[in-house]
This record gives sequence, structure tokens and C-alpha cells, in this order.
Amino acid sequence: MRPDLFGEGQSTRPGNLVVKVGSEGWGSVDATVLLDRLLQSLAPLWEGGAAERDEAFGDSFGPFCEG
Repeated sequence: MRPDLFGEGQSTRPGNLVVKVGSEGWGSVDATVLLDRLLQSLAPLWEGGAAERDEAFGDSFGPFCEG
């Protein structure tokens, strides 16, 4: 779903996300940026669940949501 982060075709790999983030940070990987990109890229996999405005949180807040 996110070839800009994970690659395409034969080169689609979850590890490409780390390579992408590392190339943007002078070779280092900021864990907060990595987690943010990971959550943004995987959120569409879970339809429904918590959301604020147009930002979906997937089902990560399910047990903590009221009503």
C-alpha cells in the first residue's frame, strides 16, 4: 500500500522502511519518526475503530474507547 516506504514488486520489504527513514536522517534512524511512519502506513489495514477528524487510529485504541 505504501511503495514510497516499503518498495515495489520484488523489492517490497518491511525493512525498506528503516532504510528510507535512515536516508532522511543522515544515516541515523529516529525511533519516533520510524514509529510514526509505521503507524501511518499500517493504519489503513484496520477499518473502523477510533478516529479524530480525518485521522484514523485503526483498532489500537479499541479497549480504551467509550461508547
